[in-house]
Amino acid sequence: SQKFAAGKQTAPPVTLSVRAVAGVADREVTVADVATIEGGDANLRDRIAKLDVADAPRFGQVLRVSQELIAYRIQVAGIDMRRCRVLGARSTSVTLQTYEVPEQEIVAAARQHLLARLPWDPEDILIQLSQPIRGPVLVQGSSEATRFEVIVRSSRTPLGKVRVDVTVLSKEKKLAEVPVFLDVHLYQRIAVSSRRIERGQPLTDDSVYFERRAVDALTNCLASSESPVGQRAKRLI
Repeated sequence: SQKFAAGKQTAPPVTLSVRAVAGVADREVTVADVATIEGGDANLRDRIAKLDVADAPRFGQVLRVSQELIAYRIQVAGIDMRRCRVLGARSTSVTLQTYEVPEQEIVAAARQHLLARLPWDPEDILIQLSQPIRGPVLVQGSSEATRFEVIVRSSRTPLGKVRVDVTVLSKEKKLAEVPVFLDVHLYQRIAVSSRRIERGQPLTDDSVYFERRAVDALTNCLASSESPVGQRAKRLI
């Protein structure tokens, strides 16, 4: 019989394939941002991926991250370079990842907030953009990471001309605040005079009819549930 001595197995090295270009959204550039990390020990891959190599560039700037810098950062972290290999592009051109927030998404967020705040049926409300949004709205990050918070700059019921401030956030960080100016109209069946009605003159079915119209203040009109027939006009109509 023959005896075989099993030697200690050594995990294959972690392979880093450096990309030629990369975009980052955070304040720091990590190894995972500039290289594809494969093979080897899973814990070692995770440790290398999280190593920071530089501060993120500013808008419009390009940062160069070389293979040598990546290797140096790994060594500084106390990792034996024999456990990993750095391949691929000699250096990575890193730019700040930006996202142009579509105007329709900003307006939709403002509109949904208003509809939730107003007490009427959404089918009775028409919300239109009164002036274009000043843009483009460029923010740091990606579309998947952004969300909106909406504030209405009015304590009254938002009808007529309304300003809404939409804040764009990513990971709870404020990226931009966009003022949105809207025309908000409520449509109701309201009483309309069919002819001139003098002060003190009684209102009749012939002098008043109901029609669906846009109203900006319900205190200035009579809705269909409030029939004015039989009352007398308090002023000239």
